[in-house]
Amino acid sequence: MISILKHTLQIGEYNYEKAGKAFIRAKCVYRSSINDF
Repeated sequence: MISILKHTLQIGEYNYEKAGKAFIRAKCVYRSSINDF
């Protein structure tokens, strides 16, 4: 039971980190596209 919980938390952390990186990348792309205009 505990190992399942740990595994779920690890997946959650990984997905959160991935989402954070994607958000930062999108923000950079958005900012650079504004500067182009």
